[in-house]
Amino acid sequence: MNRVAEIVEYHLTREKIIYRINEGEDLFIVRSIRSKNESYMVIRENDKWSCDCHSFKYHSGTNELGQCKHILSIIFLLQEGVEILLA
Repeated sequence: MNRVAEIVEYHLTREKIIYRINEGEDLFIVRSIRSKNESYMVIRENDKWSCDCHSFKYHSGTNELGQCKHILSIIFLLQEGVEILLA
């Protein structure tokens, strides 16, 4: 299972780990599955996504569009119409 699928599966079947910060804004928090004390901020401004995780900052774990697993997980949930709860 790839990392995006793992995050989405965990969120949908075990425990909510992705939250929207403010209603109507594209500002999210993604809690780490492996390290319960870590979380990442993801934001979309003018259709440009960013994340404060190491992979995004240094492009070590991103796709060809520069999107990390946290961004891809949120995009997937939004495209599938899954409601993302407020933090």
